[in-house]
Amino acid sequence: MANLETIAKWIFIGSVLLAAAGAVLWLLSRIPGIDKIPGSITLEGKNFTIIIPLLASVVISIILTVGLNLLLRIFRK
Repeated sequence: MANLETIAKWIFIGSVLLAAAGAVLWLLSRIPGIDKIPGSITLEGKNFTIIIPLLASVVISIILTVGLNLLLRIFRK
């Protein structure tokens, strides 16, 4: 069973990563034309617009997977 210090460390690391991801997404949303990237599906209705960035999601997933694997290898030693 993990001790409280280890659990606290992982919660802290997770919150820092989540805050960093939020900051990156917030900064990306301020770039004009970012919603027109290839691989995005746009659904427009009368009172709404939904943009589903499929290609961007795959790229972000790959980057996060590599980053988290590197962090796990660093902290495992």
